[in-house]
This record gives sequence, structure tokens and C-alpha cells, in this order.
Amino acid sequence: MRIRLVIAAPLCLALLGSAACKGPGRDRSSRFSAKGIQRVVLRCARADKARVRYVEGAAEITVQARAVSDTREGKKPGRARFVLKAYAANECSKCAGTLLIATADEFAYMDIAQTLEHVELTLPKGVVLSREPQINDRYEPDLRPPGAKALPSRH
Repeated sequence: MRIRLVIAAPLCLALLGSAACKGPGRDRSSRFSAKGIQRVVLRCARADKARVRYVEGAAEITVQARAVSDTREGKKPGRARFVLKAYAANECSKCAGTLLIATADEFAYMDIAQTLEHVELTLPKGVVLSREPQINDRYEPDLRPPGAKALPSRH
């Protein structure tokens, strides 16, 4: 438990000026080694609104957000989370060196939604970011190769 607090405190401090540490929701974050990564694809509902910070010589790629469930009663903590997948040349030759950051448990249906808000990325300088804004209303992440058409909605 003590380790979890040590990790969570700096993340919240890094976000102190943003709305990500305020209000209801659950903080979500993931880290990945930047070694060999030339491109990051962000596939989530708010990909087009994500903030990006480039750091010279960064050894890690980080993504953080606030999971929020928006219901008739107001905003509450949500279950949405990040899933990261690095593509190797044997899986997808045109995707080698690509890190896909997708979400799971994000959805929007009528007057309820569950999304990751206030998405922030930290990338090493020189890494290219591609944004694929989409809602995946399935409970599993969309880990198809980057550039694939959005999955049709189940609703």
C-alpha cells in the first residue's frame, strides 16, 4: 500500500493545475518504456482533446486521465482504463515501433456515459502522436492495428 501512495502522489502533483485532480472520478495512469517506440497511437473518446508534453530524452511514455461515469445523478467515479500494446514487426510489419494506447470500458449510450477525461501524455521528443478519437462500447479494448476503421456501435 505504501508503494501505491508514493506513485499516486507525484501523479496528482503533476496534474495539480488541471481539473484531473478535482471532482469525482478515479485517476488512471500507465507507463511504458520508450525504447524503440517511434509512434504512439491514442485511441479513446477524448483523444482529440488530450494534452501532450514532450520531454527531451524521456525513457518512459506516460498516460494519465480521470475515469468518470456521467449519469442522470451527476458525475461519479468510472471504471474506464487504459490498455497499452506495443506492436512488433512479426505482428504488423507496418506498425513496428508503434505503441497503441486504447481504452476499455468506455461507452456512451443515451444519457449515460463512461469516459476517460483530462487525458495527458508525456512523450519523448521525436515520437509522433496519432489521435484516433472513438468510443468503444465493448468491454474489451480495441487493439486492432493503428488506422483501422472504428468498430460499429452495438447500440
